[in-house]
Amino acid sequence: MGERVKALREKLGITQEEFSQRLGTTRNTITNYEANRRAPMDATIKSICREFDVNEEWLRTGEGEMFTQMSRTDEISAFVGNILRGEPDFRQKFISVLARMTPDEWQLLEKKVLELSEEIKKADP
Repeated sequence: MGERVKALREKLGITQEEFSQRLGTTRNTITNYEANRRAPMDATIKSICREFDVNEEWLRTGEGEMFTQMSRTDEISAFVGNILRGEPDFRQKFISVLARMTPDEWQLLEKKVLELSEEIKKADP
């Protein structure tokens, strides 16, 4: 299981320290998991799966996909939830601006995104 914990952490692009902080454990504990010196307890496995949207079967056995498949609504909800739990940054400010947009502004934004898409297609067919 250690190699899968490491593969997950690397896929997420985070350090052992960041991974451990999100799980409420120590970097040394994660090092031990990754080196197969210690196996995570069931509660830790559940925490990893919940915190990082990991497929528990994959984590335990290597079978299936690394991440759970989420609906678009669940994906957006998880994204916003993660942003709100973090420190204030550009993403929070950007979502705040989007939340205040009027229906007319949303229509204009959609129109401009479609225009941009067409420009990109023309430049790189």
